[in-house]
Amino acid sequence: MNQTIPTSAGLTGIQNAIDHANPGDTIHLEQGLYRGDITLQLKSGIRIIGQGLRKTQLQNTSFQPNTVIEIKQCEQVALQGFAIIALNTSTQLLETEARDELIDIDESNALIEIEDSQLIFLRYLRLHGANLEALAGIKVINSRSVSLVRCTLSRFSLHALYVRKCLNVRVRKSRFVYSKKITVDESEKVIFARNFITHMKEFGLGYFASKGLVIRNRFSKSESGLVSSSYNNLPSRVDAIGNTAQLNKYYGIGYWGSQGQAKGNRLIENGEHGLDIRHYNEHESQVDASDNLSQKNAHSGIAYWGARGQAKGNRLIENGNYGLDIRHYNEHESQVDASDNLAQKNVLSGIVYGGARGQAKGNRLINNGEAGLGIQNHEGHKSQVDASDNLSQKNAHSGIAYWGARGQAKGNRLIENSMVGLTIQKHEGHESWVNASNNLAQKNVQSGIFYSDSQGQAKGNRLIENGENGLAIKRDKEQESPVDAVDNLVQKNVLSGIAYWGSRGQAKGNRLIENGEHGLAIQHDKGHESLVDAIDNLAQKNVLSGIAYWGSRGQAKGNRLIENGKHGLSAQGIDKFSSYVDVAKNFTEGNVRGGVYLSALRGSIKNNSICENKYGILVEKSSKVELSNNDLFSNHKAFEITNTLLGNIEVKNNLLHHNNNLSNIEITAELERNNFLSTSR
Repeated sequence: MNQTIPTSAGLTGIQNAIDHANPGDTIHLEQGLYRGDITLQLKSGIRIIGQGLRKTQLQNTSFQPNTVIEIKQCEQVALQGFAIIALNTSTQLLETEARDELIDIDESNALIEIEDSQLIFLRYLRLHGANLEALAGIKVINSRSVSLVRCTLSRFSLHALYVRKCLNVRVRKSRFVYSKKITVDESEKVIFARNFITHMKEFGLGYFASKGLVIRNRFSKSESGLVSSSYNNLPSRVDAIGNTAQLNKYYGIGYWGSQGQAKGNRLIENGEHGLDIRHYNEHESQVDASDNLSQKNAHSGIAYWGARGQAKGNRLIENGNYGLDIRHYNEHESQVDASDNLAQKNVLSGIVYGGARGQAKGNRLINNGEAGLGIQNHEGHKSQVDASDNLSQKNAHSGIAYWGARGQAKGNRLIENSMVGLTIQKHEGHESWVNASNNLAQKNVQSGIFYSDSQGQAKGNRLIENGENGLAIKRDKEQESPVDAVDNLVQKNVLSGIAYWGSRGQAKGNRLIENGEHGLAIQHDKGHESLVDAIDNLAQKNVLSGIAYWGSRGQAKGNRLIENGKHGLSAQGIDKFSSYVDVAKNFTEGNVRGGVYLSALRGSIKNNSICENKYGILVEKSSKVELSNNDLFSNHKAFEITNTLLGNIEVKNNLLHHNNNLSNIEITAELERNNFLSTSR
């Protein structure tokens, strides 16, 4: 049965029609205002349809803000096409927000209250709360299968919508504006889709100990956009997909002690984080964040604080601090894998790990204000992160930086950064321990890879055209850096290919080519010598020496030292510190001055092949050395010995042939007897 109620009948006329209606009946409302001081008590199976949300209006005229429609223990009820307007008097207006905080939602009224009901459908409704004290828009309690479609709720001092202990609630294509918040409490399967939520005093939408899906909504200009939080020792699980959260005072989307998936959201110009994922109320958050755009947020694009998850395929652009911030928080460690993200033009680092764990793989880290990827000690907690296959380019500090951290840096491309390609150094009293392998570090303003007060192995890297050294290994203050450099290609760097300062290690199997100073430089630093063995390296066409020791110790064995601009191998004292070096089985050819140059050296030169240099072996400045079993041939001069006592030099069992000259010293009978000499070419 269908019946139409005239506006003159008011709310009382509508209630009379409800009382006489049967399941399946429809009550039609005319255009105009229906008033009364009663609450409509609905029953199962009826529909109330108005002429449109801007044409038909209902209003409770009670002095106190009362419920207009009550749906209790009903099913199959539909409301459509009208507005409910709260009566606004000056005494009913909310006086202070502080007073509002004391009001319990259970003790307040809502314009529509739904309780212990199911299959309730609300469509094309407009609810206006007039900012009245203790008034909510819609309360849904202990109900199931409730649907809101294309409704508008505005100006509620409490909740625009409150859902508690419900199952299967769907809110679609509705508008919530200028209210306090929307809350979903201890409910499951609550879906918000394509809604517009703006200018909310507390947060736009909050899930507490609830489960649901939030898809393709717009959250703007509220305290925060969407929050999913643990409550009463129960976590929430919410998937947030395809939403826009913009210009909120704090965060766009927040997971606090919750679980879920944040995918394909646009998080723009929020006052703190675009996406905030943190440990809360003794519950860690575990959230996967993928394919989000997080841009121009005041702090970070995405933040994991004491949380877990995977951050994949996000675009993190122009945020006020970090693109992705992963840190230890309130004694809880974060463990996050960051993969395939673009982090660009963030004020500080593109991605930062602070006292956290994870893997950073396949990210593009470009034009950030500090490091592309920063991995650091935080409040005494070390990070342990493997960084692999990332592109880190044109960042203002380092491409990748380990500060008091551990991990493996593998297969990264570190290009045109304003300081170092890969920085590995001590931080807040904690050394770093990092293996760097198969990275490309090219055209960085300072060094390609830099170890300071740290440990590790640099293996198989390509270190090319950097503004200082290809690989720099340095003591800083009290601690040396023990680092092995193995099988690296180090080419066309402005200073040396590999440089050790006051440190120790093994340099083995490297190719050191066309560097602006030395191929391999091993030197004393601030009163501390380096202890380095150089084995089986190729040092070719470097501007100065192929290998150079200054005030240091080690063994140089099996190296090929070819066509360097000064010496093949140089070993000399510095600042009253002698070098102690054994030079054996090297091949040195075509160097502009000495094949081997010794100054203030203690050691031995044995079993080397030295050819086509200006001087085969050049010795000066109080060296004490044994020269034996070397093959010196086709040099301009086999030996040049100056400013040193001949008694400190033992020359024996050398094969000298096809040199233009044998030596600048007198060839004594003893010297000739102990060596195999020939001047013929």
